[in-house]
Amino acid sequence: LGDYARSHELDLVLSPADADDQETTYRRIVANRQVDAVYISSPRPVDRRVALVNTLGIPFIVHGRSEGFDFDYAFTDIDNEGAFHEAARLLIQLGHRRLALINGDDRETFAIHRERGVRRALAASGLSLSERHVCSVDMTEENGYRATRRLLEEDDAPTAIACSSLIMA
Repeated sequence: LGDYARSHELDLVLSPADADDQETTYRRIVANRQVDAVYISSPRPVDRRVALVNTLGIPFIVHGRSEGFDFDYAFTDIDNEGAFHEAARLLIQLGHRRLALINGDDRETFAIHRERGVRRALAASGLSLSERHVCSVDMTEENGYRATRRLLEEDDAPTAIACSSLIMA
């Protein structure tokens, strides 16, 4: 994004907002004509930010997906469910029967889709994902390490772990 903006002589303006004050921030930057477009990251299902900027009439793009809207909007994303379904399916084909998932914030759409993909692959093989084997954490190296240690110290430790980010792996 930064490279594109620079090569097209565009500026990126960051306007961090507290979770409970985001609507005020979006309304202010639009009313003050501070930006020409809005970039939304870490969307949740039915993310109110998507609905708000659509209502405000400013162009926007979402890094990820939100769901449940009756309007189209621009987003960039991968098939999180499909990718984690395929990863889990491969682990099952390799003989693993106790999988674990170290995932991101379980309130965000990408994490919900990734877990759904793992569960779907396991169910197709008559297996299930134990709630004890699902870790939803902020995606940092330290959290990945702690989650892995906790999982591997269990009596019925997983034989394979699907990890939601390279940083946590």
